[in-house]
Parts: sequence; C-alpha cells; structure tokens
Amino acid sequence: MIKKTTTHLSSVGIALLLAAPSVYAACPTGTSTVNFTWDGAGSGNNATWGFTDTSKTYTVNYTDTSGSPASVDITMSLRDPDKINVDSDVRDAGNHKYDPAGGCLPSTGETTDQWAGNGSIIDPWDSDCNGLASTLVTGTRMAYGPGFLTWVALSSHHEQEMFLDFSFSRPAMMMDQFTIGDIDSAGLAYESNPPMSIYERPGNSYQDEVGLFASMNGVDVPTIISQVGSTLTVTGQTIRSFYDTNIINNLAPTDPQGTVTVATASPIDKFSIMYSNGEEDALDEQANPNLYSWWSGTNGATNGASDNHAVRVSGFTFCMAEPPKDFGDAPATYPTLQADNGANHLMSQSLYLGDCVDADTNGQVTATPSGDDNATGSITYGICATAGADEDSITPVSLSDGQTSPSVTVKTHNTTGADATLACWIDYNGDKTFDNATERTSTTVANNATSVSLTLPNVPATTSTTTGGSTVMRCRLATNAGEIANATGNAGSGEIEDHPVTLTAAAPVCATVTNTVNITTLNETDSNAANNTASAAIQANCAETKTDLKLVKVANKTTVKRGDTVIYTITLENESDAIATNVKVAEDLPNSLTLVTATPSQGTFANGIWDVGNVAARTTLTLTLEVTVNP
Repeated sequence: MIKKTTTHLSSVGIALLLAAPSVYAACPTGTSTVNFTWDGAGSGNNATWGFTDTSKTYTVNYTDTSGSPASVDITMSLRDPDKINVDSDVRDAGNHKYDPAGGCLPSTGETTDQWAGNGSIIDPWDSDCNGLASTLVTGTRMAYGPGFLTWVALSSHHEQEMFLDFSFSRPAMMMDQFTIGDIDSAGLAYESNPPMSIYERPGNSYQDEVGLFASMNGVDVPTIISQVGSTLTVTGQTIRSFYDTNIINNLAPTDPQGTVTVATASPIDKFSIMYSNGEEDALDEQANPNLYSWWSGTNGATNGASDNHAVRVSGFTFCMAEPPKDFGDAPATYPTLQADNGANHLMSQSLYLGDCVDADTNGQVTATPSGDDNATGSITYGICATAGADEDSITPVSLSDGQTSPSVTVKTHNTTGADATLACWIDYNGDKTFDNATERTSTTVANNATSVSLTLPNVPATTSTTTGGSTVMRCRLATNAGEIANATGNAGSGEIEDHPVTLTAAAPVCATVTNTVNITTLNETDSNAANNTASAAIQANCAETKTDLKLVKVANKTTVKRGDTVIYTITLENESDAIATNVKVAEDLPNSLTLVTATPSQGTFANGIWDVGNVAARTTLTLTLEVTVNP
C-alpha cells in the first residue's frame, strides 16, 4: 500500500532491487536458468511497462544447456474489469466513480493538497490526476524505482479485483524468487500526517490483498508461498495484510514484514497475480458509521473504498527445459546426429508433417530410415495413429530409372497463419549425402494446407544400379525457407522426416523385331523375282496394355454382437505388368454398421469411395476399415 505522505513516497523512490530468497538451490539437470527482470535491474531482459500499457510480449534470451543461444517469450497482460488501475487522467476520465469528470481541482474547503480533488463530494481523492510518468502510476521506474514494477489501484469497493497474467510461450519447469512487497494496511482510526480532510474519507483505512495462481494447460498448479512477512496472513493462495483498528501497518517497500515470496515446483505456462482491497475495510467502516455520516447520507453504506494502494512486483527466475526437437533417422553420413550438424527442428504445435510429430533427444541412426518411427518422444504434437510413428507424411516411394517429374503427395499441418516451405532431397547417386543442385526440390505449403503435391527431381537413367535399388529421401518443413536451404542444421520450426525410397530399372524399350528370308541362288530365271523375299515382324519388350486388378476383403471376426468393433481389411492387387490409372473402389457399408475410421495405404477414403489413384504393376495396396455393429 502506498499512502499520501511525502515521506513515504520519498522512501519508495530510492528503493533498491533486493534479491529474493530462493526456494531451490539450482535448476534441475537438463534445464537452464532464465531471469526475467524489470527495467533498471541492470541484468536480464529489463522489461519496460508504461502506465498506458495493457499487454506486452517480452523475449527473454538465455543460454541453453548445450551452450547455444535460446529464448522464450513471456506475455504480460493487465486484466482490469472494474477499471481500477491508476493511469493517466485522460485515459481514466469517466471510468472511476471518484473521477467522473476527469477534474483535478482541490477538494472543497482545501487550498493546498498533495493530491488535489475537483471539489466534488464524490471525488474525495482524484488520485489518478497524478498520472505523470514519474509519479504514482502502474509502470517500471515509477514510485518503487528501477528494477521493480509499481502496480497501483484505486478501489471504490473491496470486491473489485485486477490481475497481471504472465503467459509463457513454452512451459517453464518451475518458477522461483518472485516477490510482492509493500503489502500493508492501516486501521480505521489512522489519520495521515498531515491530517486528512473529512472529504478524504473513507480512505483512512485500507488493506492490501494479493492472490497468486499458476496453471499448466488450464489446470491449476500449486504455488509454494514462503518468506511470509510477520504482518501478513495466508489463506490458501491469498495473502492479506493483518488488519486491526488503530493499527498502522504502514511499511517501507523494502520491509520484509510486508513481503511474500512465491515459487512453483511443477511446469507452468501461466502465472497470475490478483490484487484487491481487503474486505475488512468495509466491515470496519460499517461498524463506525459516525465517521462516515457525510458519505452514507448521500451515497449509502461505505464499502471498503481505498485511496491509491499499490504493491511492488519483483522480477523472477524460472527453469527452462530444452525446447522439444525433432531429428531424422537416416544413416549417419547424411548427416543425422546432432554432433554432426544433423538436421533438426524446434517442434511447433502449428507446423509439422503428417498427423503428428514427437520429440527426439538426438538423431535415430538406422540403415533404413525407421528409427524415429519406433521412438516415442516425451512430447507429441498432433495425434499419431501409432505411438511414436511420426514419420507419416508420405506413403512408401518407388521410382524407376529415367522417370521424369515424378510426384508425391505429402501430408502437412500448417496453422501458423502464414505460408511455410517444404524441401525434399533424394540421394540419387548413392553417395550417402544430399546434393542441392540435382537432388533437391521444394514447394510452398499454404496456411491451413493439409497436403501438397511435390514434384521430385528427374530420376537418372542408371540410378537403380548406382544405388543398389534403394536410397534415402529427406523432407523438411519450416516457416523460414532459408533455414532449410540445406539438408543439415537447425530450423526454428516444423519437422524433418527421412524415408526409404525403392528404385527399379526401367522397363526395356518396346521394339519391333523383323525376320526376313530371301532366295539368293537359282539356276533358272525366276519370272517373278518380287516374291523371292518374305518377312515376319514381332513386338519385343512391350509392356502389357491390359491390367488385372484383384480385390480381397476379410473381417477379423466372424461372430459379433451389438456394439462390437470389427476390422475389415480390403486388399487391392494389380497382378499385371501394366499400371492401372485413376482407380476408385466403392465400399457399400450396410446400415447395420457404422464407420469409425478408414486407413488407406495409398490415396484417400471419403463418402464410401476409396480414391486410390494409380496402382503400379505387381503392387498390393490395403484399406483398413474400423466399424461398430449398430445396436
């Protein structure tokens, strides 16, 4: 609480930043210590807040456990539903019950007053007229000096509350060394020095009250309240100054009697402070109506109105876990491991490949890219069909020598609000690295796009021989195209997926073979030499022009009851050497069954139609349907 005494304000102005006691000796292993500081602290981010601000985002830089620079964004917002925050008079004019006209004249009967009023009985203080950047308003480098946030309110009754919300862009593992100071009060009989005018009542009793709340994903996280000042009481997560008539708990801002420290022991993504005037003010005033007859006769019973009251908000320390990253799983030469500058992405809930992405501690090196798909990460964004199987954006890729402009469909998730970039590489020459000149392709992924068609580089004529029939494809999705100009290194968003690619020799060129026979020797003269030659032609190495598709459908159960789940597996096989194009399969599900999920190995399924697309020669595809038996 700040009161209207010159001596008190002077002591506030020279307040120094004091280090808060620490609940924890150090941040846990695997986390980094991050300091949020207010302007003037001399270190940390030195956040600024002006008396007209309502929300600001601060980027707090730090060094992660690997020694690399990192950052986290913290957004602070002021929630003030009753408009009791004290800012410039222009902003507050018409909002405060005590200042409907926005005037700044002396109170009735006064010639001088440190806090002038406009002469109206409903404007006994008009404290928000003191709205200059160097005085008692909410902001940094205000009444409490550098290194602190001065948080000020002017209540018309004790039920009015306002809040400061701190939201973290990534969960903080725990928070520490956060203090709120100058929580104090004065009893009803207290008269300021110099004595208050009667028009400055009901303002000579007050009590600071703060609530401390933390949460993670909207679920409350307990706070640890410690170093509680001797004049304070704690009920749950609410701290109040001890209130007693005739007692003046008018403490200096640095006095530990009016200070409390708070911390959390579990991850949080939001921390909130509630500030209000304690209800004991109203109760005490109503118990002494003789002191307020001039007020209650016109305005009714007193209700705990308070002169300007304020608390001192410190900076704080928190422990930041390493941001979740996604790595690849190709052989190490590509490269894949973090130590080799392997491709890795900071995970984002708004940008990834396929249906999900999960966190990796490092690259999962495997001969055929599959290690990442078998590792369940500690954090998953999206929903994986199978736990850990986040390499799910592309169906198996098969290419043939000499193929021009082959294309693949890549499943994407982009809700960033802006376009992103997808870049893919295929190791065509089998040298176990990716070449940007001949093996890279890219495309734009629009905001809200769920899939894109990507045209791959032309396949070299002898790649199946060069690679031994198999190679690796790497795809990277990021908001910053420059970060994925190469197949290695860090990206600040998105996902990386490594996939196996099958390469086959091209079918022999179809040719016409002609076999000719001639009569070369004859003793007599042939009267018709034109028929002495005969030929027969055959077509060699020509692909079949007819396809042969085969469907098989099986159920995992032969006997069911109502409510049971049944899995149907539909197998589509091309038994010919010719490609089948634009294939669609209709599924006529009986009314007695309800479809739950449909999972095609290629193409899409919607409204009873499996849109397969092209089916390569000698290829088998599947559609899995999960259904329930209707009651």
